[in-house]
Amino acid sequence: SVLGQPSMSAFISIEADHVQLDLNGFSILCSNVLTGQPCTGSPTGTDGIYVTGDQARIRNGSVRGIPRDGIKSTGQVYGTHVEDVRINDVGRYGILVESEAYVRTSTISGCGNSGIVVGRESVVVGNSVHGCGDTGFRIGLGSRVHDNVSTRNQGDGFFVQDSSLIRANTAYKNGNDGIRTLNYCTVQHNAVSDNGGFGMVLGVHSAYGENVITTNSQGTVSGGVDMSSNSCNGTTTCP
Repeated sequence: SVLGQPSMSAFISIEADHVQLDLNGFSILCSNVLTGQPCTGSPTGTDGIYVTGDQARIRNGSVRGIPRDGIKSTGQVYGTHVEDVRINDVGRYGILVESEAYVRTSTISGCGNSGIVVGRESVVVGNSVHGCGDTGFRIGLGSRVHDNVSTRNQGDGFFVQDSSLIRANTAYKNGNDGIRTLNYCTVQHNAVSDNGGFGMVLGVHSAYGENVITTNSQGTVSGGVDMSSNSCNGTTTCP
């Protein structure tokens, strides 16, 4: 495993383009995790993996106890690929990456802000976010989001920008709305229940079909176009 002190700016930095980082099952963790003491970091904080090169690929390992973000790319970086990574107990974002990202089969459990944040034209598939301090998934415009699970996060389960496809996801017991979209989105085959706000809040010309939406505190659906075959609290009448 890679150990580091909280005064570091990042445990691993990827600065060149087309770098492939296979963690081979190992972990990146703050050294204080080993003693059981909090790892609070310096005022600027410490990231787990910080990416400034395009089209980096990161896979097969863990990031735990980091003061700031688990995996982060910023600026004009594009095409970051994250697969089979487990991120636990980080101070801010679990995965925070820019446009044209691909995030697959990764798990975030316990983060101070949102679990997975991606920029425009990204693909987010087969991930799980649990117990984060804000929205589980924040998705940029023109993206595809499917087969993910968002549970017990303090904000929305999913917040998705314009012209995206949201399909076959689960939003359960999040503090606010289960799925919230902006405009022109398609929302299909999702299971949305027991969230603190609405089941789904949909923007202009967004459409929804074949979803199961039950026992959300503020109601089933607000906005959007019903494409039929939805179940809202056990009836076919939505909202």
